[in-house]
Amino acid sequence: MEYFYRGDYLCREERNVKENKEEYQKEYQDKEYHRKLKYLAGIVVITFSVYASFKYLLVYVWPFVLGVLAALLLEKPVNSIYVWICKRIRLDKRKVHVQIIKEHRIKA
Repeated sequence: MEYFYRGDYLCREERNVKENKEEYQKEYQDKEYHRKLKYLAGIVVITFSVYASFKYLLVYVWPFVLGVLAALLLEKPVNSIYVWICKRIRLDKRKVHVQIIKEHRIKA
């Protein structure tokens, strides 16, 4: 059996190779399509979750976020004032901490 392709003779093996190549290309395109579809679905899910968190959860979480930011902003000035007071009164910081812990244990 002979096969013609643009005036040239093709053997069965060459035709099979060409058919296999077309099948592989189709499989690759299908896999690529599914990969892009999963990627798009991931983007949609992430976008929706960020939107929902900002719209509904941020209202409940925002006061705590502000509290943490205020604590971070005030930590260094408070520590520097504490060191200044300890130097002014000439207290050893370790003794002050131990004394506070002992007083807390006595109250409890």
